[in-house]
Amino acid sequence: MPSSFFGLHVAATGLNAAQASINTTANNISNVNTTGYSRQEVGRKASAAQRAFTSYGCIGTGVEITDVTQVRDLYYDEKYWNNNSKLGMFQKKLYYMNQIENYYTDNAKISGFTTLYGKMFNSLDSVKKNAGDASVRNEFISNAQEMMDYFNSTAISMQDLQSSINDEIKTSVDSINSASQKIALLNKQINIIEMEGGYANELRDERARILDELSNIIPIEATDIKVSNSNYEDQYTGVTRFEVRFNGVLLVDNYEYNTLSVVTREYKANQSDIDGLYDVKWDNSGAIIDFSSKAMQGEMKAMFDVRDGNDEENLKGQVVSANSNSLKINNPTITEIEKMNMPTSGTVLVNSTYYNYTDFSFETDDEGNITSYTFILDKPLTSDEQTALSGRSLTVGKTVNFKGIPYYMNQMNEFLRSFTKEFNKIEMTGQDA
Repeated sequence: MPSSFFGLHVAATGLNAAQASINTTANNISNVNTTGYSRQEVGRKASAAQRAFTSYGCIGTGVEITDVTQVRDLYYDEKYWNNNSKLGMFQKKLYYMNQIENYYTDNAKISGFTTLYGKMFNSLDSVKKNAGDASVRNEFISNAQEMMDYFNSTAISMQDLQSSINDEIKTSVDSINSASQKIALLNKQINIIEMEGGYANELRDERARILDELSNIIPIEATDIKVSNSNYEDQYTGVTRFEVRFNGVLLVDNYEYNTLSVVTREYKANQSDIDGLYDVKWDNSGAIIDFSSKAMQGEMKAMFDVRDGNDEENLKGQVVSANSNSLKINNPTITEIEKMNMPTSGTVLVNSTYYNYTDFSFETDDEGNITSYTFILDKPLTSDEQTALSGRSLTVGKTVNFKGIPYYMNQMNEFLRSFTKEFNKIEMTGQDA
């Protein structure tokens, strides 16, 4: 028979549980504006019943608190990270493309291409009417020089922007490594606490906050696996194995983490590229990460697209002959000299393998159209390689499906080459003053 105070004890357990719920609610309200905080809730269960040795058997002893846990689901976290990567990619592209747009501004305050082009040809019309007037001719020369200065300054601004993006890529790699290290340390701290039966809610929130920030830079996936007793598979040890993957490769493996680093390109990918552009590689394997892949997202993807984007207008063709030190292609996609955008020395992709070339030459038909290119390789090919490469498709540099800095540089180069060619052709038919 329970004591006369038993009912008070049962009521006290309810009051204690209610007090814990009120305190947890107050904590949730206090952290409503805290970045990364997850709402917490109190877990309850009925206390063990007391045997009463009566016809009804047992008497309930009240309620007890089992835990205070965060309300968070890894499934929805990954949905958020996936969309956050897309958001980071588009925001970063918008940021840099707005800068490129500003370089081509033409309004009442800033004279752009249309204004300078019209000004030059208006002065050319004056020359046509007053060809003997030296001041009129000098005005035309001055306006033509002003337009050329515009293109030169725009090209310099583009290269400065490319350099700025290149530096930001290195900074982002450092941020990724720092985040990976913090996550690995948090994994260990979380397991130390939860092995003893507690719940490291605040540490889990901090880890999730870091992952939120990381997902803005690169696309990530995470798994949180409960570790069972090796002798009793249904007995949970309180330890979890937390893994983070990037591009299918383990970035964080519980208490360990892999790092990334930048490596300077030996050869340019596009004719207008500045020297010293970075690629990103895994330190453990040395493998270069292809950020131009369509599967990539995040700010890093945006930076590589804007920095390297050529809108897939790089040279392509079919290998017709492969010698020990050269590759010759026909059916090239670039058949006009004015549209050439290949660096003097660079890389070619054939049969899923990159080869470095140190120089190239081309052949033309009677009409001046390019019919074939020959690339001189920096290393000799084996006989097996020569056989395997013959008939294969060849691509110069990297194919990036985005209108980035190289694309706009190529457009300016093509215009100026064509313009000056036709202008000089007309000038040669004129008469000396």
